[in-house]
Amino acid sequence: MKPPRLEIHLPVFNEEAHLPNLLSCLRRQTFEDFRVVIHDNGSTDATPDICNEAAQVDARFSLNRFPANLGPMAQGYRFRYGCKAEYVACRSGNDLIADDYYEKTLALLEGDESIVLAYSYGTLIDENGALCATPRDEDRIDTRGMEGPVERASAVIRRYGYSFPLWGVYRRSALDRARSPQYSYGYDHVQVCEMALFGHVVSTQERLDYRRITRNEINFFPEGVASWARQYSEEYARGVSPDSPYSSIALHLPFTNMIWGHIETFSVAPVDDSIKPALAACAVEIISERFGVYLRHEIEFFLSTIQRELPLLHDWLPRLSRDQRVIRLKKLRAEMDKLRVIPMAPQDVVTALDHQLVNLCHGSANA
Repeated sequence: MKPPRLEIHLPVFNEEAHLPNLLSCLRRQTFEDFRVVIHDNGSTDATPDICNEAAQVDARFSLNRFPANLGPMAQGYRFRYGCKAEYVACRSGNDLIADDYYEKTLALLEGDESIVLAYSYGTLIDENGALCATPRDEDRIDTRGMEGPVERASAVIRRYGYSFPLWGVYRRSALDRARSPQYSYGYDHVQVCEMALFGHVVSTQERLDYRRITRNEINFFPEGVASWARQYSEEYARGVSPDSPYSSIALHLPFTNMIWGHIETFSVAPVDDSIKPALAACAVEIISERFGVYLRHEIEFFLSTIQRELPLLHDWLPRLSRDQRVIRLKKLRAEMDKLRVIPMAPQDVVTALDHQLVNLCHGSANA
């Protein structure tokens, strides 16, 4: 049997509130040669029933149900591999799209083989589906006319916002060259930027995507940067309890990790090694410029937390097992080391605190 031209992957977890509307959007698409593969990540609400009903109504829909929450990266792997269609896309169960979304994005891809990712810019809607914001036009990404991977990747880093490109349509032959998804804050930025190394990233002129935005994203630091430092850790995503001894290692630097996500991806990308330093430099410079206020906030919080806790660690660490102590300290050191490339990070403070963590690490390993 000939595979459909487009395969759409839909990862879901406890999304009974908005999922029926998204499934209706997919069924109404004016482009009809597609297959929807729904991946239920251990939902405990009515999500599986809603998905089963969709599969019974429309043979293009199928459901894979998994018994446990395997985290977002497991969903990313399913999206990447096993697809036989020429084009592949992923959708969020919370969002909505226009009926001609796939018709318009596929027209771009089929009209120009140099395009590897076509998406539609859109608007932001609230929990009730009402319009709450319209992102500015100058952040729409269209790399056509730009020469080479460095210029294209720089444009994506400078303009990417609200994840509209992530949910676009990928040329599978290009996606197959990309790095496996790595969980960290900003992994969507990294994935789209990597695609720009292989070809053009282009948006439709029409706004055909309606992204549902949460209160956290609107207010950004509703509970302080500490909530984001944990929220964008895989420990949090996989449901590790805050009371677990391993939950304490989930102290992250979200925007610093986004910079490092780009650098690490560039380092292994199948492109000319001679351009990789320029790509890394662009990531550091542009992200520091765009998100400087958040970088300063998270760096200050991270360093002040370690400064405050260091005296307590001497008394607290003996309560943990040797392995737990080593993991905790090495995790903090790994995060600390990432600050070496951030221009605004106070390197004297970083060095001094790192030296104290090294001494604690050696003491814990020998205990």
